[in-house]
Amino acid sequence: DRKELVKHKEKRYVASPYALVCDNEHYYLVLIQDDETEKGPKYFRVDLIKDIVISDEKISISRKEAKLDNIKHIVYAYSGEPGMVELLCDRTGLRYCIDKFGKDITVEPKDGRYRVVVTAAAEGMVYWALQFIKHVEVVKPDSLRGKIKDALKESKY
Repeated sequence: DRKELVKHKEKRYVASPYALVCDNEHYYLVLIQDDETEKGPKYFRVDLIKDIVISDEKISISRKEAKLDNIKHIVYAYSGEPGMVELLCDRTGLRYCIDKFGKDITVEPKDGRYRVVVTAAAEGMVYWALQFIKHVEVVKPDSLRGKIKDALKESKY
């Protein structure tokens, strides 16, 4: 109502900055944290960060433990374990796939469309696929396809 930033967690994060990434027209600070319950990268929208304190506290976590290799598979700053996603796209959808996932994807012509295989975290893929639903169909995994169907059923449209 007042259009002000509201703190969503009282938790204090102790983390080390790793990268700055741009996704969906927003910049995110990627932090590596070594928390007992949450190891790995966390993503925070730069324009929404408040009250940063620089400290001398050290964190000790390996690149593998931090899952930094997963950063390239993040969609809309939703983390999660990346997996194989199979899509069927028209020519426009293929362009969107290349724009988002780069050229390191599998592309094969199939029945006048393109079969595209990418590696991505499922949660962000729901929103990405909904955005391009006219041009892109998620074929596999079934669990992701089901989440998209559920989102469409719950839609106000």
